[in-house]
Amino acid sequence: MNYQILGFFMIFLILSGCQEQERALLPLFESDFVYPLEKRDSLDWKLESMELFFYKMDPTVSTAAADEYLSSYFFQNIKEGRILVRSDDQIGTVDSLDIRENLLLRDTDIIETIFEISSLITANDVYRYWEKYKIKQAWRYDENTGMLHSSVQEVTPILRNKKGKWLESFSIPNDQNSISVKSVKEILNNKDNIWVSETRHFLNLNTINFSDEVSGNLLKKIFWEDVLSNKVAVEKKNYQGNFEVFNPQELLTSIVDTVITFDPVTYDEKIQVYVRNPVVFEDILGYKISQLWYFNNRTLKLNSKVIAVEPMVKDHIHGQLQSLFTLRE
Repeated sequence: MNYQILGFFMIFLILSGCQEQERALLPLFESDFVYPLEKRDSLDWKLESMELFFYKMDPTVSTAAADEYLSSYFFQNIKEGRILVRSDDQIGTVDSLDIRENLLLRDTDIIETIFEISSLITANDVYRYWEKYKIKQAWRYDENTGMLHSSVQEVTPILRNKKGKWLESFSIPNDQNSISVKSVKEILNNKDNIWVSETRHFLNLNTINFSDEVSGNLLKKIFWEDVLSNKVAVEKKNYQGNFEVFNPQELLTSIVDTVITFDPVTYDEKIQVYVRNPVVFEDILGYKISQLWYFNNRTLKLNSKVIAVEPMVKDHIHGQLQSLFTLRE
């Protein structure tokens, strides 16, 4: 009997912990992330640009064909009714919604000249012309860890016709309801995850419609206070490019930088003094977000996991965006 009481008590503690963790997740906003279906790695990171890296896919597929592999896998499961789609606010299989024709793209929709039209009157699987995905994400802030979390709600394949118009013929409800608690190593080692990639992009807080419960300034304030109180540990890269523990209190003092330049004609020396005032949370313009994306063969869902967050401010010398520190999963 005592063991039963103990068992019930332990279950109560576990459920209470889960509820507490759920309460610590602050709903923030929804966003549409555009994932380009082309391989773009080794890019210099700039505002409005994105880096993309491939980690894992079916071993029989080349790296160059990684995105097409994901699209074809999506497409095949849609055609066979294993993945539902949304069209005109209705959800079902392509046959139940009577939109199977939307899975074909005729050459006359793409090509230009009369000669080409008369020569190529065939239909192709539309995924070959998908140029990008519009991925709807829900974002939350974990007040226990100071980490941003995202979950994929919907995936919309987008193609462009011969007139340059972007077409969205259907979308794929995804509903990644749970926050991914798996480590990067666990995600990569999971055989059900047949496709994994990483993106890094700038999340501009000035372009986001926040929920009624929170605003951009409130998010920055909460995040900043959590970091300064050492509630969460942050890191920064050293000159060798390796991460090391960083004390955010260093940002609360002024810094004076002296820059010496020489006139290219007269060789006159010019001395300029730049002062960086103590950083405040209002200085944060947005976050550089590193996300891991993975498609699970068992659940037939695309998942996202935020693995690093870097608050970005303007550099006090050149006015360019720079990272203050990095919070890693």
